[in-house]
Amino acid sequence: MGLMILLLNSCNLNVKKQVTECRVPKDEFFNYLVVIACDYNLDVKYRDDKNGSMILSSASIINDSIGKVNVWKIHYIKDTVYAYAQIKTIKQNKYGTIIGTDNLFIDDDTSKQRFWYWKIREYIEKRCGNKTTLIEIERPSLFDF
Repeated sequence: MGLMILLLNSCNLNVKKQVTECRVPKDEFFNYLVVIACDYNLDVKYRDDKNGSMILSSASIINDSIGKVNVWKIHYIKDTVYAYAQIKTIKQNKYGTIIGTDNLFIDDDTSKQRFWYWKIREYIEKRCGNKTTLIEIERPSLFDF
């Protein structure tokens, strides 16, 4: 019984999504964001200026079987930027087949040493000229922004 409760609780993870009012043109916002992201070893994995979506990520190998990926997912809809950051841990077997993943969603409780998080977070507020609000949501799906 205790194990079942633990499993159910682990499936119902809440995440703090960042919400920032913004009136900067989308293409301008994303162009400057790319420059900041490169400074912190984040690559553009997906960008769609028309629909206001961007995914930034950087990968690091820990050893032969574990890798970590820092990810920012950003969606700019109308006059609002929605964003969240996560660290994905990917485990693979000796043949390179992925055998498991884990997601740690990052918010303002994270260490100041995670520069990749804080510099993008600060950029969004500075560029938009507004403070970011953190809103707790249920764990987002793979494609949710």
